[in-house]
Amino acid sequence: MLKTKDFVTLANAASGMVCIALSVAKNPFAWVFIPLAVVFDWLDGKFARKSKADNAFGKQLDSLADAVSFAVAPVSLFLVAQIDLMLLAAAIIYVSCGLVRLAKFNIQEEKGVYYGLTSPGAALGIVLVYLTVPQLAVAGLVIFSLLMVAPFKWKKPHL
Repeated sequence: MLKTKDFVTLANAASGMVCIALSVAKNPFAWVFIPLAVVFDWLDGKFARKSKADNAFGKQLDSLADAVSFAVAPVSLFLVAQIDLMLLAAAIIYVSCGLVRLAKFNIQEEKGVYYGLTSPGAALGIVLVYLTVPQLAVAGLVIFSLLMVAPFKWKKPHL
């Protein structure tokens, strides 16, 4: 049975899917749905903690939604405008590192910390590149890829 937090998680995934669809349609406002997905991702965690409803199903659903919204959707912003070999390679690296980061987080035993940049953080970084210096798409994708799988550790903020 799905709980409220699961519907919020699905809203995260829906936001990522809308970003992808609007990117394909060349809508200049497609990027707006990535920050919206970040809000839903934050809210689903709040709901899960408040209701004490965090469970293995919710953790997996959250990662799948994050894969859509924070790994695939950000690269769609760039790939619909042009596809060249360098951009495609950078996009593949970004999606791959995003998936590795999410999988590592799912099996992480240490609580209260993050390793590397979070996938929502990387996705917001990609949106910033898209809005300010889109000609640096390849560099931005590679940099944020590496940050997601970097070994640095930091304490989770309690928002």
